Amino acid sequence: MSEPIDGKQKRRRGNLPKTVTDTLRVWFTEHIAHPYPTEEEKQILMSQTGLTISQISNWFINARRRSLPQMTKQAQAEAEIRDNQGGLHSATNLRA
Repeated sequence: MSEPIDGKQKRRRGNLPKTVTDTLRVWFTEHIAHPYPTEEEKQILMSQTGLTISQISNWFINARRRSLPQMTKQAQAEAEIRDNQGGLHSATNLRA
């Protein structure tokens, strides 16, 4: 592999340790209605995980981008199933 023109080495991005992502994921799911940690909460997460503020902020940006659309689709599908089941029950009750 050739060296970059400016002479700087590219850093290889590694995945965060499971214990770190577990800590962040727990906070995320507990605050799913508003998954935006305050600066104080970021400081607490910093001390719990050893990450920088930037790493924590980026993790939450990515988690919201990746997880919220899936969670929204899942919630809509579950609501649709409940609505359809409710409709079946009420229609059955009308016939009885």
